Amino acid sequence: MWFGSIASILLLLPGAGCIRFGASNTTSQSVAFETGNGGQTWQPIDAVWSTGEIATLRSQKPRATLMQPSDPSSVYLSLEGAGLYNFFRNAWLKLPGSRTPRAMVVDPDRPCTLYASFDLTMEKSIDCGRNWVTLFQNAPNTTITALAISPTNPARILMGSNQGDTFLSTNYGQVWTSPLRAESLISSILINPKLPDEMYVFTESNHMYRSSDAGANWTDLSSGLGDFGSPWRAATLSSINNSTLFVATSGQLLQSDDRGAHWIPLPLLTSTETTDIRSFVVDPQDGRAMYYATTNSFYRSADYGQHWQALPLPSNQSAYTILIDPKTHGHLYLIVSTK
Repeated sequence: MWFGSIASILLLLPGAGCIRFGASNTTSQSVAFETGNGGQTWQPIDAVWSTGEIATLRSQKPRATLMQPSDPSSVYLSLEGAGLYNFFRNAWLKLPGSRTPRAMVVDPDRPCTLYASFDLTMEKSIDCGRNWVTLFQNAPNTTITALAISPTNPARILMGSNQGDTFLSTNYGQVWTSPLRAESLISSILINPKLPDEMYVFTESNHMYRSSDAGANWTDLSSGLGDFGSPWRAATLSSINNSTLFVATSGQLLQSDDRGAHWIPLPLLTSTETTDIRSFVVDPQDGRAMYYATTNSFYRSADYGQHWQALPLPSNQSAYTILIDPKTHGHLYLIVSTK
């Protein structure tokens, strides 16, 4: 109902309709860009159709991002001090309030049901981010830093904190248990969409844990990553092989073909010392296609990361994160931030 209303409004606005991508890169100060050709060209997306603290999304500091898997034209962007925005069919909608989520996930079966962590709480919205209900009250000095929801069983939610604690719910966030205590801030959580009982937890100190029984028991796999000392930045699963996953550190891309037990580095165009990777994704439609972004460049590979093409960023700001469309090959969003 809500999406239908937005679509009706946009039909009356100039420029609304099908996605159009620019013919060349730009140095726009926009915070968000979109490409339909794997980063060859980018189009800034910064128009806001509602009144709010800012008229366009330019030179703002992002805090969290979220793409809706069932409708990749819908993206949520949390901006420091400016609140939450929803990009839907060529325009940003400013959602009520000025609070900025730290992490977000969307229910795969209910497109308007969101879970988000704020400074003191983890909350749920059933109306696409307009209103929120608290599900979890953080302990003092604790913030939820990572969230994941099972793609096949949305009642199962896993989250991690800046204190290294994990919290697991199997009933949509009504009751929580704490199955794992890590040694530092939890940076990311992965749930394997093809093997939904398989979960991975990564910390900011390059520690890694795996569960094969839906979070009941965990195996510490940190020794495998211990040989690669640069800070961890991103993790993702292969769309082809259930046993393969990838980790991006600040200076390297690492591949494991045995579910995280052992790792090998992928060849890059630049040295470890000069590389500063900010985000990394694998194309769900074509597992050969990979993309990563640094402070000043965008890289893409069409052969499982064996060879790379370097392209300029569409902004003089640093890459913050890449969001990749799970349905359309080559369709990505790039969010940038002040270097």
